[in-house]
Amino acid sequence: MEQSQPDGTAPNRAGFLAAGNQNAHRAESEHEMTTRAKQRVISTENEVIENLDDAFFKQMRVYEEAVEKATSDGVPALRRLFSLCESSDTGQARAVARLLAGLYNSRAYPFQLTQLRALDLKIHADCMSVIALDSIAPKQEVHEYFEDGNRRFQCMFKAHGIEPV
Repeated sequence: MEQSQPDGTAPNRAGFLAAGNQNAHRAESEHEMTTRAKQRVISTENEVIENLDDAFFKQMRVYEEAVEKATSDGVPALRRLFSLCESSDTGQARAVARLLAGLYNSRAYPFQLTQLRALDLKIHADCMSVIALDSIAPKQEVHEYFEDGNRRFQCMFKAHGIEPV
């Protein structure tokens, strides 16, 4: 049996159904709007992350290329400079030996950068390559590029009169 409305009229089933459909439609629309808004936020976040990733990976590629160049230029330069220091007692060899000593242990063997001014261009360029190797691509200590490097560096220091401070 149907209950009557407070005003005494019979309930309208079609009205209830219509109102229910509108409420359901409104709830569905709100849900769709929320879903779309969340998707926009996620899309924007993903775009920001992709841009950050692109910048980060671009920077990493630049760094990796610098490490590769520092290594490919620096290791042969280090070998040439060390050979010069082991085989010569010229002022340039002494300056290079001091540079290598500074890279070996900068606290014990400080290096005055003005000593680089006295070097021939090729030796100067090799010194810059070794500095790049040691600062950009420090995979190992400079003396470790040579067999028995620690002892050989100590002998080089002694031959050039380089004492720790």
